[in-house]
Amino acid sequence: MDILQLISAGQDITIKACDGQRTIAQAKELFTGFLDADFENWNLDKPGKATPATKAKVYELRQDAKFKQMFESLNPDLDKLCLTQAQIIAFVEDHQDWLRTDGYGTFFLFKENEEYFVAEVYFSSSDALEVRVRSLEDDVVWNAGSRRRLVAW
Repeated sequence: MDILQLISAGQDITIKACDGQRTIAQAKELFTGFLDADFENWNLDKPGKATPATKAKVYELRQDAKFKQMFESLNPDLDKLCLTQAQIIAFVEDHQDWLRTDGYGTFFLFKENEEYFVAEVYFSSSDALEVRVRSLEDDVVWNAGSRRRLVAW
């Protein structure tokens, strides 16, 4: 069994073109439930590059796995899976129906300061959007039973 299952096959999920200037740490109007201070504490509050409109794919976790196992199961060249922070914000704004619900997260890989990080976006119990940041090297094994989601392109 594969670690991840593509659940967006046949769907047109396009992340709009972004100028790269928006950062998650500054997206307080979007993440009204909780915005992890580590986006600033870890020096991740940096604008990125401009990106064209990009097709995204949404996967669901099917086997218990760590972040690195999840993303590398899609492509060992992680740079090919990274979104910019502006793209993550645009996806969350425009495609909330693809985010995992019931308090479980949707994972997005991004790179800052030559390191890989995962933004975990989820809805709070009051349906406010929340976001946390974790290192790709985090040792947490995520339970497949919760069907967390992952977005890549």
